[in-house]
Amino acid sequence: MRQFILILIFFIISFGQSNSSENYFEKGKKLFNLNMYEDSKLNLYKSIILNPKDVNSYIYLAKIFNFEENEIEYEKYLNIALDLDPGNEEIIVLQIELKIKKSDIQRSSELIEQLEHVCETTCSKLEHYKSKVEDLSLEKS
Repeated sequence: MRQFILILIFFIISFGQSNSSENYFEKGKKLFNLNMYEDSKLNLYKSIILNPKDVNSYIYLAKIFNFEENEIEYEKYLNIALDLDPGNEEIIVLQIELKIKKSDIQRSSELIEQLEHVCETTCSKLEHYKSKVEDLSLEKS
């Protein structure tokens, strides 16, 4: 009986934490949409503390740092998000754009290939990205 009660308490606490994580993410997303980036970051960080595998919080943090032109933090959070969800189309697209901007032909090509396997909504952008990488290759030759 005592073990049952302990397990029940554990599940209640776990559910409460995941629910709080979702609440912080939703608040962070709303604040992001209102361009209130500092407040949004705070809520997104709280969401990650409660749920370190919250891919969406990492994506939104990356977007905030992109708006703030903080490329180091932007890339850091994109990398974390991609590690957590390698098949996420949005993350792959953001990574491709970053790698093209940095003239990283090899990584851009790898990501384009990865996008080809998962694309649903951005398939039309594939030729555009391939063309940009090809242009980069010609510039370096």
